[in-house]
Amino acid sequence: ELSIALNGLESLEINGRWRILDDDLIVRTTENILSNFVQNEISFENFSENLILENLLKNNETEPSIVKHCLKCISKNKCETTSSLDLEKIYKF
Repeated sequence: ELSIALNGLESLEINGRWRILDDDLIVRTTENILSNFVQNEISFENFSENLILENLLKNNETEPSIVKHCLKCISKNKCETTSSLDLEKIYKF
């Protein structure tokens, strides 16, 4: 029950400790993710999470788990290896 409540608060487990992410950090990270799609001409409909992580971590010092969390918030899984951006979630963002 506690885990479900923490997930509802935009919190994230990092190194075994729960953290509530700052709104500005979420916005900056999500903007970096979306910019990465445009700059590298990555398809919104079919992408690998690992490719996005590699591209962002080259140029950014953001914790990988935060990138994964933000990516999860704006995408939906198509299968185990690929995802697509969820435009409804992006519009709400």
